[in-house]
Amino acid sequence: YVYDTDKYSTRINCTEKLSPYNAPPEMTGVQVEVYFSDSKPVQESQDDIAGKVVDELIEMGVIRSKKDILYVQTKWVPWANVVFDLERKEAQNKIFTWLEEHGLQREDDDLHPMTDWNAKLKDTNGVGNASIILAGRYAQWKYFWTDDCVLRGKFIGQNLVE
Repeated sequence: YVYDTDKYSTRINCTEKLSPYNAPPEMTGVQVEVYFSDSKPVQESQDDIAGKVVDELIEMGVIRSKKDILYVQTKWVPWANVVFDLERKEAQNKIFTWLEEHGLQREDDDLHPMTDWNAKLKDTNGVGNASIILAGRYAQWKYFWTDDCVLRGKFIGQNLVE
C-alpha cells in the first residue's frame, strides 16, 4: 500500500506472486490500483495517470526505468472497493437486521470489516438453513479479496443444512 497523498498509486501487487503463470519466467507483472471517489474525482485521462504511475514506480524503486516496461494497460473499474466510514457499522447492522427479518441468519463476525478465515472455517454456526445467504465480493460489505470469496464459498458449503 502507498499512503502518500501526493501519489496516484495506492496499492501495488507483483502479479506472479499470486500465480507463476501471471508473468513470463524471469519477469514480473506489476498491478497498480489508483482510487477515485466523489470526494477525490478523476481529473486527468487514464493515459496521463498511467504515465504518472510509471514515474511513481521508478521513484519508489519498484522498477528501474521506463526501458524495463514492456507493456502498460489501464482498466477503469467504476466500483472497486467498499469504502468504510464512521457510520458503516451502524448502517450495516440496520441492513443485516432487515435481512434477518427476511431469512438471513446473522453471523458472529458479520459487522467486522474483514474475516479471520482460520477461526471462521472452524465455525459450525454459520449459514445453517437460512433462506438468504450473503456471498460474493460485495455481499457482506467487507474488504474481500478473491481468496476471501473462495473461502466464503467453502464456509457456506461446509455449513449448509440439508
